Parts: sequence; C-alpha cells; structure tokens
Amino acid sequence: MTTFEGVWSLPDGALRAFERRGEQVAMFRLDATAAPRTFERFFEFVPADAGEVAFVASEDHVDARAPEEPSCHVPLRAEYRFDLTTDRLERRQERAQISFDDGHCVLGAREWGDAVALHRERVGDGGSWVESSAGVGALEVSGADQDGAATSNASDDGAIAKDAPPPAKVPPAKVPPARPNPKAPPAKPKIKAPVGQVGAADAQQQKRNGDLPAGAAASDAQRGDAPPQAQAPPPAGNQVAPSPKVPGGDAPQAQVPAQQGVNPPTKQ
Repeated sequence: MTTFEGVWSLPDGALRAFERRGEQVAMFRLDATAAPRTFERFFEFVPADAGEVAFVASEDHVDARAPEEPSCHVPLRAEYRFDLTTDRLERRQERAQISFDDGHCVLGAREWGDAVALHRERVGDGGSWVESSAGVGALEVSGADQDGAATSNASDDGAIAKDAPPPAKVPPAKVPPARPNPKAPPAKPKIKAPVGQVGAADAQQQKRNGDLPAGAAASDAQRGDAPPQAQAPPPAGNQVAPSPKVPGGDAPQAQVPAQQGVNPPTKQ
C-alpha cells in the first residue's frame, strides 16, 4: 500500500513527505513541494481498522529539569493514520504528565492528543483546462500564463470568441512547367585547306569566317583552283617563226615575217 505517499502540509504550514521503504515509512522534511528533501525518521506499520493504514514512531522526551537523569527521558509516540476511502491523512501525538521529585522524574499519566488533518500538496502545475474548438475555427496560442498553463484565443470572460471570421483561403499560385531549351543544330566542321590550294570560292568563305587573311584570298584564287582560260591563236599572217640559234650568240634573232599580199619587184 503506497497511496499515502506524497507531500503533505500540517496546519502550521510545515511540509512533510512520506515514502514507503519495505516494511517502514520514511518521513522527510522540506521547504517547498519541489525542494530537496531532508530525512527525519522511520515509522513502523501497526495494526489499524479496516480501510486504514497506520504507522507509528517513538521519540524520547527529555525533561529539562534533569536532562542527565534517565527517569527524565520519557518515550512519546507520534502516529499517522491514512483513510483509503477518503484519501485523508491525520496525525496524533502522545502526551504524558510528568512530575519532578527529589531529582527524579515521575510519570503520572499518558494519553493521545487530538488528531489533526494534513493537506495533500500537488507536485507540479496540476494541469490546465481546455475547451473544444470544434466549429469555432482554429485557436491561436498566445503564450503561457504565470502558472505555466497555455492560454488560447479567448475573450475576457474565458469563453472562446465565436464571432471571429475564419481566415481566408488563398489558392496556391500556379507555376508553369519549365520548357526544355531547343537544341541548336550541330555546327558543320570547318575544313581548312592549305593556303596554296584554296580556290576563289573557298578563299572568300574562309575570309568571311576569319580563317584566311584578306590579302591572301585574291592571290590564292589566282594561283589556285580558277579554271584556265583558253588563249586565242595568233593571226596566221602575223606568226613569228622562231629563228635558229646563232653559235656564239646570246639570244636568238627574230625573223621578220614576210608580208602577205605584196608581190616582190621584178627585174627589168
């Protein structure tokens, strides 16, 4: 049975914590519900009525009139009784009537004092109350109050505001699909011919492409692939026959062609 465990406060505000340790109950003293606990003493379980749990501890009372006298050390009990049905914890203390005579303490009577009730202390914030938000729209959390409980979007009297319009729905923006980039046709490879073999058309094309100097186009065209032009034969009457080489001469001498259509003079 451990239902009695927890933190309890006495009528004077003092706090006590109880924990079961096997067949004993450990009692602790503490300054706050969440403060560190200081061990006080162990209590022993004793018989109790049905539906109750009782545990008792004993402590010597030392009479100040003769603290060194053994007869002045009187054990007095303290009992805690817990009701399982009502969750109520009570404490009662034993008291004694002691007289002092000729340096000794004399015990006259012994009885139980009145029972006092303890109050169970809740460790933590104890939770918080919330209300259903069905039909009133979404709630906006505004933060936490001083007790640590979350606060919602509510009016001053605690009721959730029902006249607030719901937030407008914004349709998502439509993004057109990306278009594929058109592929450019593959470039035709450039074939560079040697400068001496470039024709006129190719030279002009290379000149436009920047592959051939401007002055080389005309000369290459003249030396290159231009088709040869046929040369007209000289007139028959004006043909010059080559003259034979003169031995020892430097160059052949040209022969004067004979005039056609003129008769030579006749001897008289």
